[in-house]
Amino acid sequence: MLTTRQKLAFLEKHLTRWYKKWNTIHPGNIVGYRIDKKIVGGKKTRNYAIVFHVKRKRKEDRLKGDEIIPKSIRIKFPDGQFRNIKTDVEETGTFQFHVGSCRKQLNNGYYSVGTAGVFLQDNSQNIYALTNYHVVGWDLMTHGQFYFQGADSQNLTVNNRPSVFREGILSNQLDAAFIFIPGAPQIPLNIMADGTAINGFITGPISSSIIGKTVRIYSNTKNGVAANVVSNSGIFYTGFEDISITNAIVLPACTIKGDSGAAVLVGNYLLGIVTGADNNYTYVIPYYKIRNFKPLDIA
Repeated sequence: MLTTRQKLAFLEKHLTRWYKKWNTIHPGNIVGYRIDKKIVGGKKTRNYAIVFHVKRKRKEDRLKGDEIIPKSIRIKFPDGQFRNIKTDVEETGTFQFHVGSCRKQLNNGYYSVGTAGVFLQDNSQNIYALTNYHVVGWDLMTHGQFYFQGADSQNLTVNNRPSVFREGILSNQLDAAFIFIPGAPQIPLNIMADGTAINGFITGPISSSIIGKTVRIYSNTKNGVAANVVSNSGIFYTGFEDISITNAIVLPACTIKGDSGAAVLVGNYLLGIVTGADNNYTYVIPYYKIRNFKPLDIA
């Protein structure tokens, strides 16, 4: 007999295996997914469902037959049992990166602005600011380049200090960039404006036990704004090529442009960094995945 948590963990893996196939049901309108309790009559039920995020929710009589999301999906679980998992459909609008203090001038003369939410250090005590790839690599993304490694210092500042973009990536797992800060002071850097200190990070994978937990968001515009976790299984389409980020933490919409890279904390522990939002939800990249990519220490 599988426990509820085991069933949820399997559903999360199943979702990441099958979402690309499900995208073909209504291409261009389906923009994301999550595992969550099904809503009936405006209230959450006890049953978990595969929730489809759509730009616009339409009546079935306005859709072609192959554009209709099935009411349930038959899935074989690890115990050998087939279960009909219900679906739900939610109109969330289109995801947007929350570009909006890390500041990079673009080729078009405008600036890409985000939050340097967390400071990291390597074995030589060099300091790096962590933000999103889309904040400092926007020009690269518009030319189809989703990984960078080098030394780009052109018109880049962190907290008004000239800095160097060293490495970054946008993939189906990550939206992260590491910015070297020459001569950064060797003092505690991860003290939030309200005095909260980052004492470590939450290891992963992030299980469904995080659902309902209270987190706090720290950015250029936020000083410990609280929100409760909706899901640990979010998937959203980035708008670039066919890149969808999977296994994102989902919060109620609580961020604005400029909050990209914001630190998201559970108590004094880093859960992840904000990447963007749609009309209904804010999405967070778990930090453990970022650290697996580049194992720096929290400064």
